[in-house]
Amino acid sequence: MFHTWTMSRSHVRSYSATNRVVTLGVRNFVRDWEALGSSRWYRYDNVKTAFGEPGDWYLDESAWELAYMPMSGERPESCDAVASHFVHVARFSGVTNVVWRGVTFAYADYGVQTNGNYTGQAASGQPGAVHAERSKGIRLENCAVVHTGAHGVRFDYGSEDCVVVGCELRDLGAGGVMIGDGHPKGRKIALCRRCEVRDCLIAGGGRVDPAGCGVWIGHATDNVVSHNTIHDMYYTGVSLGWNWWLTITARDNLIEWNHIYDIGRHRLSDMGGIYLLGSQPGTVERCNYIHHVTRARNCAFGIYFDSGSSFVTVTNNVVHDCEDSNFFLAAISCSNRVENNVFACGPSRQIHALSRNPKSSPSRFARNLVAWDDGVVYHGLPGPESIVLEDNLYWCPEENRPKTAPRGGKFAEIPFADLAHRDLRITSETAALREIGFVPFSLEGCGRSAPPRLTAGMPEVPDVFFEAPEPILENVDETFESVPVGAAFPGWSVLGPDGTNVVRVTDKTAATGSRSLEVIDKSSDWKPHVYRSIYRTKGKVCVSFALRVEGGASPRVELRGGGKGPCVRVMPDGTVMAWEEKLTKVPLGEWCRYEIEMELGRKRARHVYSLAVVLPGGERRVFADLPLEKRFTAFHWIGLHSCSGAGRYWFDDFKVTER
Repeated sequence: MFHTWTMSRSHVRSYSATNRVVTLGVRNFVRDWEALGSSRWYRYDNVKTAFGEPGDWYLDESAWELAYMPMSGERPESCDAVASHFVHVARFSGVTNVVWRGVTFAYADYGVQTNGNYTGQAASGQPGAVHAERSKGIRLENCAVVHTGAHGVRFDYGSEDCVVVGCELRDLGAGGVMIGDGHPKGRKIALCRRCEVRDCLIAGGGRVDPAGCGVWIGHATDNVVSHNTIHDMYYTGVSLGWNWWLTITARDNLIEWNHIYDIGRHRLSDMGGIYLLGSQPGTVERCNYIHHVTRARNCAFGIYFDSGSSFVTVTNNVVHDCEDSNFFLAAISCSNRVENNVFACGPSRQIHALSRNPKSSPSRFARNLVAWDDGVVYHGLPGPESIVLEDNLYWCPEENRPKTAPRGGKFAEIPFADLAHRDLRITSETAALREIGFVPFSLEGCGRSAPPRLTAGMPEVPDVFFEAPEPILENVDETFESVPVGAAFPGWSVLGPDGTNVVRVTDKTAATGSRSLEVIDKSSDWKPHVYRSIYRTKGKVCVSFALRVEGGASPRVELRGGGKGPCVRVMPDGTVMAWEEKLTKVPLGEWCRYEIEMELGRKRARHVYSLAVVLPGGERRVFADLPLEKRFTAFHWIGLHSCSGAGRYWFDDFKVTER
């Protein structure tokens, strides 16, 4: 079952043909990002009636019988068959100073566990074919790790000075190399230190669990990931950190001279070429070449600073053609330095940032070269309290160029060797480059230095999972009448409730019926925040809801897609705004209805939407021709934000319908 950024496997316990109900042997998936709603997809494995194509196999466990349909030219007497049994090919516990050279480790198994397989992110709970814990000086030199059921190599539980150098890791069930713990059950976290992954090929990953990363670093410090080629992964290239706030779980790690590409491949969502979590003082990303990160539904970024990512330096990297943004800075992140990089040709946008924690220092984005041939440079970028943009050079074709230069820089010719063919070397040092202080750099020698040797004759790793199917178009009609009082918004994710901020169903007031969703906001940030993935790609659509606002609250309803979509906000004084445009004023403490209508699809005639505000007495105020970005042709997300403090509001009669 494919969730947002992970996948679960479950045994089928029973099936009722009468009512078409399948009972699974796993937990109940209740949060939006893991729920099994209409925006998710799934597949069945080991289905007897589907057996018959060359290469298919079917296992009848009760009869101890394996059936295999041979490929062309295969015969039983000349065909090698391997039935792997062990989870680990080599395992070390409390071991010191062991070196392996020129060895191939192969065929480690990781099947479906009794209660199924599920980890919240990055296949973090799964083992390695070569697995070391509480060990020091474990070295793999010029080795191969292939045909694994889970990760290739894992160093955890306080391992130190372990090295994977000159190795080839291919056909991996999950990720390549893991360093450090996630959130281990039943034991304390012990930092991994001074481990290194250098001059390796890591490719063909995620073939059993697609959420595996090329290199994953959890609770660990002073590690180096250098000169690796990482590609053909269904999730993230390199992942660092394991905390979604400002807590430090990883620090002083160095990620340099890696070539990371062909990441995501439309199988999962929410990934990056290099992905960070949590505060990471002393961590440096430099001289990496990242390109072609694609996703299933949303959030494919080149350099991805997820929640809490702070105190990181990013310099001399080249990032291009990442589906949603080449650089992303999430909320709660602060004090990062992103300087002297090249960000080019993101098909959607080049830079994307969210508002930070107001108690922290802003991140700095300076002396970067930002170029695009389509798309935009950014949209919805927060102010300098979140991200400071200074001395950047921007370039795009004249026909796509806005009337004024984006914040923090100016338009100028950038002397790339060949932007159209993604040769992003700087061929000359122009006056514009000298003016902003950009220092040209070369990425020659980036990635693994030698071609494969131990796996040179190995065939290409086949794709195991299909690309994400087109999402089902669904209507929504939620009146909260069937939701228990005190419960949250069913099917929606909620960020920010902490006993002070509250999101709950109440029977004290309602626009219609007897119940509504109550939101109490006592903080000055964007939480509480309620959101859900809802996909609409074409046709005429109406999104409508009722709001009652009082006491200084300021709710905002926003739709997100490829570009800037509709956004309706009610200010504490009752002013209704569409993004920054003031439209009208509504009475506080009373129910008003809002109706957003638009046409979706790439062939729509006009790039506009309308908003109707219906007042308590029935007066209808219509605001037509509100602008939509040309690239906003579909939406995949709806969010209800709290944009102020010390107030409350109620939400009711939420509908998404076709017109």
